[in-house]
Amino acid sequence: MGPTDNGLAQAKPFSTGVPMYPSLLKVTLLAIAMVTGASAYAAGDAEAGQAKAATCVACHGVDGNSAVPTFPKLAGLGHKYLLKQMQDIRDGRRPVALMAGQVDNMTDQDLSDIAAFYDAQPRTGGMADPEKVALGRKVYLAGIAERQVPACSGCHSPTGNGNGPAGYPALGGQHADYIASQLKMFRKGYEDPTGRTNGGEAKIMRTTAFRMSEIWRLRLSRAILRAYSLPRNVVGAARPDIDPGCVPGKEENMTGIRQTFATLALTLTAVFVWTTGPVAIADDRWVEGQHYQTLTPPVAVGRSSDVVVTEFFWYGCGHCYTFEPMLTAWGKQLPDGAVVQPSPAVWNDPMRMHAKAYYIAEVLGVKETLHPVIFDAMHVQRKRLVSRLELRDLFEDNGVDPAQFDKAFDSFGVDSQVRQADARARSAKISGTPSLMVAGKYLIETRAAGSQTNMLEIARFLVDKELAAR
Repeated sequence: MGPTDNGLAQAKPFSTGVPMYPSLLKVTLLAIAMVTGASAYAAGDAEAGQAKAATCVACHGVDGNSAVPTFPKLAGLGHKYLLKQMQDIRDGRRPVALMAGQVDNMTDQDLSDIAAFYDAQPRTGGMADPEKVALGRKVYLAGIAERQVPACSGCHSPTGNGNGPAGYPALGGQHADYIASQLKMFRKGYEDPTGRTNGGEAKIMRTTAFRMSEIWRLRLSRAILRAYSLPRNVVGAARPDIDPGCVPGKEENMTGIRQTFATLALTLTAVFVWTTGPVAIADDRWVEGQHYQTLTPPVAVGRSSDVVVTEFFWYGCGHCYTFEPMLTAWGKQLPDGAVVQPSPAVWNDPMRMHAKAYYIAEVLGVKETLHPVIFDAMHVQRKRLVSRLELRDLFEDNGVDPAQFDKAFDSFGVDSQVRQADARARSAKISGTPSLMVAGKYLIETRAAGSQTNMLEIARFLVDKELAAR
């Protein structure tokens, strides 16, 4: 396989109108804002930039393709990105010792010209051991769910060619050593201002690098060097598809309670499967006693005539955080007569407080807004939310009158709903979260189902079974 061949198949485009989880939507909207925002940067003159870049040649090469792996390749990185980095280095927002004094006396126009010159140069590829890049490729395309790491391809494109208008750099063919060093600096910048902190107020790169172990940073760097060593995109260029090993149904078994993140690639892939047509499942595909359990006696789920799919969840559960956008999209495709009803698990005092938060949001009519906000607060902002004050502050920050919050917090109705949720989970004998219960009769758990995707397919099979019997 040559340096310009990543061996991936032609893409199959996703359908439009796919529902997205709010935390992921924030990132997407941020990217759109960066593309369409009003902030302008000076147009560059590539010819003038070549002359002004004379001192850059020693480290970055005549054409921006440095031969030293610790010096970044600048060729084809994107004008907007290159300009911003040079401005940040000049203005002290990105300290780089080896760049000290190099651009201090340059104007924005000078820097824009240099950026235009390097952006116009073709990137060279790179070579790495194919056996060492497979896992890195998986991270690039689908992220690391158990570490809450989103897919790099969401911003830097599946081909590694970046997003020039948004200011996201092209990474394909970049030196692995340099990428690893920058991930390390971003990781340091998460907690230490002496690290790299010029990645924007959203702190996407700092947060992503912080959640990656050293070995994963190295694997990703090798993958970008080898698997994404592609020439710059041209109109009509093929876009590689997601690696088959990352499609729903083949993700890692996600039982237990660990920190996780609903990566954009996994969520969109799963939603695409469920929104492009009805699920057709043979009756003998899912086996009672093996993939799901029949509850005896059945668990009461209210007086509704609908087939109720109960989701047992906990705000502090990383797998519930991953599962939520998948379940939300899936629930919107249910036929008439079937509904999804979340039910918080209550095993200890912190979980009781979190369950209370859910029902307070429901009573105050802000559940649709606050439900994802509470998840984000715990998994993105790392808040514990184990006190009344913490919850009140969170609700107030999201437009809820503190007096109304206090009234709901102290209400008999909310306490009653928390007790009912606790009794419901105990009656179903769930062993972990997330778990699903259909019509109060069938329990589906991740370990038995094999994956979160399978959980939803089994639930749909049982919903159809119940509806057909009515």
